[in-house]
Amino acid sequence: KTGPQLRQIDTRAMFSPSGIALIGASRRPGSVGAAILKNLIAAGGPARIVAVNPQPIAEDGIIWCDDAANLPMTCELAILCVPAAAVIDVIDQLGGQGTKIAVVISAGITEGNGLRARMLATAAVHGMRIIGPNCLGLLMPRAGINASFAQCNARTGGLAFLSQSGALATAMLDWADARSIGFSAVLSVGDMADVDYADMLDFFAND
Repeated sequence: KTGPQLRQIDTRAMFSPSGIALIGASRRPGSVGAAILKNLIAAGGPARIVAVNPQPIAEDGIIWCDDAANLPMTCELAILCVPAAAVIDVIDQLGGQGTKIAVVISAGITEGNGLRARMLATAAVHGMRIIGPNCLGLLMPRAGINASFAQCNARTGGLAFLSQSGALATAMLDWADARSIGFSAVLSVGDMADVDYADMLDFFAND
């Protein structure tokens, strides 16, 4: 591997972040930002949740912030569901505030339009790792984290499930829930611009 993929994944940011920033949080029914915010709150983990949107969001258990450049606390883990064109600036803003892992839900970040290379270069400046883009998100049941827009939560267990496909991950969650099977993690890696299967296999083999 070359470039940003050489950096280690920050285990604290993955398993026990003190703060999680959701950039593009929303209260609009049916939106991805609303679904992820609902799941983050319902998961009930100890991490503080910062919901970032220019419009105020008043929900129990969260801190509202109007701009990713002005987070009220360090958020080691960030979830991005903003338009593709905004992702690079947001990553730069987050990296300057100590974010170590960004889960990019947004699609449309490709080699062809140049956004993928710019995203990786910006993240590398700050030592940040990128999961995605174009992914379902991640679930860490033992940490009380559901940073995904899956309709079914994951039970706590010892099995880590990795999938490129978000649809396959949601199908597995439904299948496992009906059989009371639990997970240490469910992770959709999406387009694998940075973090890929090899990174995650190493990561969870040592868990």
